[in-house]
Amino acid sequence: MNLLLVGSEDAFKNDASRRFLDGLHAQVVARASDLSDAAACLDSGTIDLLLLSNEFREEKLSVFARDVRCRGFAGLMLQSADSPAEIPELEPSKSNAIHVGDFAVDLSTRQFWLRGVETPCTPKEFELLTFLCRHPEEPLSHKTLLAAVWGNPSASPHMLRVLIRSLRVRIESAAAPRYIVTQRQFGYRFDPSPAQPR
Repeated sequence: MNLLLVGSEDAFKNDASRRFLDGLHAQVVARASDLSDAAACLDSGTIDLLLLSNEFREEKLSVFARDVRCRGFAGLMLQSADSPAEIPELEPSKSNAIHVGDFAVDLSTRQFWLRGVETPCTPKEFELLTFLCRHPEEPLSHKTLLAAVWGNPSASPHMLRVLIRSLRVRIESAAAPRYIVTQRQFGYRFDPSPAQPR
């Protein structure tokens, strides 16, 4: 197995990292100091295993993982754990809540509100809505959404259509969708603050 290490020079010098790397049947073929360098290394198609240091924030890792999966990386990604003293303090407003347009999402309780009214949803609907709220007004391809919700850009587009339809039932009140707008032959765009219908 070919291994890519991602992190600073000192990131993998602790005892736990050394023991892990010594016991691993993999050859370190590349090192990258940041996530953009790592993505460039993965484009070679020779990396099987990716070991990320604990220096990267969860939000950036989620975007990175989605992006490299969309680019075709099918290997394994691991991140080294933080020691309790190293766990960064996150502001609750940034880590647990998203407010965009008519929507409020609480990531810790997995609840969302539409125009101030709590709206029930399934776990998959919540994942999709959370991703949409993080990318308002962006045209999102079918592959991007499949990777974000199912972790597989090659999953069946039918699953995505069914999920979009069920989420629209919960959030749309007009006959023509206003929040989740179809982008023909491409995907969807989320408009969290559409103009009121006349």
